[in-house]
Amino acid sequence: MILLTVVSQQAVSPKMAALRVQMGSIQATAEDSPVLAEFGRLHRVSASLEGAVLLAGFAALYLMVREIAAGK
Repeated sequence: MILLTVVSQQAVSPKMAALRVQMGSIQATAEDSPVLAEFGRLHRVSASLEGAVLLAGFAALYLMVREIAAGK
């Protein structure tokens, strides 16, 4: 989980921030802009990574509860 968060924060987020600066405003950027397309791609990658972190957290919680319940 930590590795996925580090990748998101160190590799994806800085690129998104740089693209955001280039665009000035996401809403004002033309829909066919390659910069906006790249930003959208990175946003999907970021959301996927954070979704994977969430699912891994749920899995870890499930496994811990199952282990505790089996010990009773």
